[in-house]
Amino acid sequence: MTDKLPLKAMSNDQLEAVKGYLRIDFDDDDVIIDGFISAAKQYLINAGVPDQPDNELYKLVVNMMVSMFYENRNVADKDMKLPTVVMNFITQLSVRVV
Repeated sequence: MTDKLPLKAMSNDQLEAVKGYLRIDFDDDDVIIDGFISAAKQYLINAGVPDQPDNELYKLVVNMMVSMFYENRNVADKDMKLPTVVMNFITQLSVRVV
Protein backbone atom coordinates (compact mmCIF):
# COMPACT_ATOMS: atom_id res chain seq x y z
CA MET A 1 0.00 0.00 0.00
CA THR A 2 2.83 2.43 0.69
CA ASP A 3 4.10 2.05 -2.88
CA LYS A 4 0.90 3.75 -4.10
CA LEU A 5 1.30 6.79 -1.88
CA PRO A 6 3.60 9.37 -3.48
CA LEU A 7 0.75 11.59 -2.51
CA LYS A 8 1.74 13.83 0.34
CA ALA A 9 3.24 17.14 -0.62
CA MET A 10 6.55 15.40 0.18
CA SER A 11 8.26 18.71 0.66
CA ASN A 12 7.59 22.13 2.01
CA ASP A 13 8.71 23.43 -1.41
CA GLN A 14 5.75 21.80 -3.14
CA LEU A 15 3.31 23.10 -0.56
CA GLU A 16 4.77 26.60 -0.86
CA ALA A 17 4.62 26.42 -4.68
CA VAL A 18 0.92 25.52 -4.56
CA LYS A 19 0.25 28.25 -1.99
CA GLY A 20 1.99 30.71 -4.32
CA TYR A 21 -0.25 29.58 -7.18
CA LEU A 22 -3.27 30.09 -4.91
CA ARG A 23 -1.87 33.44 -3.68
CA ILE A 24 -2.08 32.31 -0.07
CA ASP A 25 0.48 33.81 2.30
CA PHE A 26 -0.75 32.33 5.59
CA ASP A 27 -0.28 28.88 7.12
CA ASP A 28 -3.76 28.26 8.56
CA ASP A 29 -4.87 26.05 5.66
CA ASP A 30 -1.62 24.13 5.11
CA VAL A 31 -3.10 20.81 6.24
CA ILE A 32 -6.12 21.08 3.97
CA ILE A 33 -4.00 22.24 1.01
CA ASP A 34 -1.64 19.32 1.57
CA GLY A 35 -4.67 17.02 1.54
CA PHE A 36 -5.86 18.57 -1.72
CA ILE A 37 -2.41 18.00 -3.24
CA SER A 38 -2.66 14.34 -2.23
CA ALA A 39 -6.18 14.09 -3.67
CA ALA A 40 -5.11 15.67 -6.97
CA LYS A 41 -2.16 13.30 -7.29
CA GLN A 42 -4.35 10.29 -6.48
CA TYR A 43 -6.88 11.43 -9.08
CA LEU A 44 -4.09 11.60 -11.65
CA ILE A 45 -2.78 8.15 -10.70
CA ASN A 46 -6.31 6.76 -11.05
CA ALA A 47 -6.49 8.42 -14.49
CA GLY A 48 -3.33 6.61 -15.59
CA VAL A 49 -0.93 9.50 -15.05
CA PRO A 50 2.20 8.52 -13.12
CA ASP A 51 3.76 10.94 -10.66
CA GLN A 52 5.83 13.37 -12.76
CA PRO A 53 7.26 15.90 -10.28
CA ASP A 54 9.69 17.39 -12.83
CA ASN A 55 7.07 17.89 -15.56
CA GLU A 56 5.77 21.47 -15.70
CA LEU A 57 2.42 20.42 -17.21
CA TYR A 58 1.93 17.88 -14.40
CA LYS A 59 2.66 20.57 -11.79
CA LEU A 60 0.22 22.95 -13.49
CA VAL A 61 -2.53 20.32 -13.50
CA VAL A 62 -1.97 19.61 -9.80
CA ASN A 63 -2.09 23.37 -9.08
CA MET A 64 -5.27 23.81 -11.10
CA MET A 65 -6.98 20.87 -9.40
CA VAL A 66 -5.93 22.03 -5.92
CA SER A 67 -7.23 25.50 -6.75
CA MET A 68 -10.59 24.08 -7.76
CA PHE A 69 -10.79 21.89 -4.64
CA TYR A 70 -9.75 24.78 -2.38
CA GLU A 71 -12.12 27.34 -3.88
CA ASN A 72 -15.06 24.92 -3.71
CA ARG A 73 -14.29 23.24 -0.38
CA ASN A 74 -17.47 24.43 1.34
CA VAL A 75 -19.87 23.52 -1.46
CA ALA A 76 -21.21 20.05 -0.75
CA ASP A 77 -24.11 19.98 -3.20
CA LYS A 78 -22.44 21.60 -6.20
CA ASP A 79 -21.83 19.40 -9.25
CA MET A 80 -18.12 20.10 -9.57
CA LYS A 81 -16.48 19.09 -12.85
CA LEU A 82 -12.94 19.52 -14.02
CA PRO A 83 -12.65 22.11 -16.79
CA THR A 84 -12.12 20.75 -20.30
CA VAL A 85 -8.61 22.18 -20.49
CA VAL A 86 -7.61 20.23 -17.35
CA MET A 87 -9.10 17.05 -18.81
CA ASN A 88 -7.15 17.65 -22.03
CA PHE A 89 -3.93 18.12 -20.04
CA ILE A 90 -4.62 14.87 -18.15
CA THR A 91 -5.08 13.06 -21.45
CA GLN A 92 -1.77 14.42 -22.72
CA LEU A 93 0.00 13.39 -19.52
CA SER A 94 -1.51 9.91 -19.56
CA VAL A 95 -0.23 9.12 -23.06
CA ARG A 96 3.15 10.80 -22.63
CA VAL A 97 6.08 8.42 -22.80
CA VAL A 98 8.13 8.95 -19.67
